[in-house]
Amino acid sequence: VRLWDSHNPWAATPEGIAELRQVCADHPGSLVLVDSFAKVSEKLGIDENSREAAEVLTDIERACIVHGCTPLVIHHNAKAAGRVGIVNGAALRGNGAIRANASQLLILTLIDPDNPKDPRRRLVTEGRGTEFIDSVIQLEDDGRNWRHVCEFSEHRGAMKAAKVREKLTERQVEVLQVLEGSSEPLTTAQVWAQAYPGKPWDKDSNDSKQLARTLDQLRGKELAIRHPGTANRPTWSARTAP
Repeated sequence: VRLWDSHNPWAATPEGIAELRQVCADHPGSLVLVDSFAKVSEKLGIDENSREAAEVLTDIERACIVHGCTPLVIHHNAKAAGRVGIVNGAALRGNGAIRANASQLLILTLIDPDNPKDPRRRLVTEGRGTEFIDSVIQLEDDGRNWRHVCEFSEHRGAMKAAKVREKLTERQVEVLQVLEGSSEPLTTAQVWAQAYPGKPWDKDSNDSKQLARTLDQLRGKELAIRHPGTANRPTWSARTAP
């Protein structure tokens, strides 16, 4: 119903707040999108690292909610936020009072700071009396819609597993491929038969003991699962990727 842009700029000055309040009065229940917090507050000469910066957010909110309007304010993250893993309210640039004044935060960062072309993003939401959500989303090919990929904890687990896989020995890779290729858990002897076809199985030989150690190593790396089995014969399966 109303647009301010670079040709007709709006600032959160006393005059600007009064104008916003009037627009909200004329159009109650509207969504007010502010892009961005730094841009609309720069004319006030307030350092965003000071507590006064949060008062600008309060002025915008009061002008909106008195007429049932909802302000959605875009603010920037600190440059190092995604890289150092700070993806919560502390990731926001400026004084902490800014985030304290917001009823709901939606924080969007690159999933991989070293690969900005990756279409996935990490989305964290936190707010007053709401559930904390930490998810991975991805922009669809149409460039308009986002879809939920997985929870960030699942993504982090998959990345951890990928790094572990990069350091596996040749023997560990062979054994893991056998486990991943089976739809059912396998005994140690069955793993041996598939990993080394034609070689006789002797549970007391050094090679079979090495296989048992390899299976235990894969379990320690959280890539394999040991099942109790029967008659003291455990079975093994690959851990499903998150």
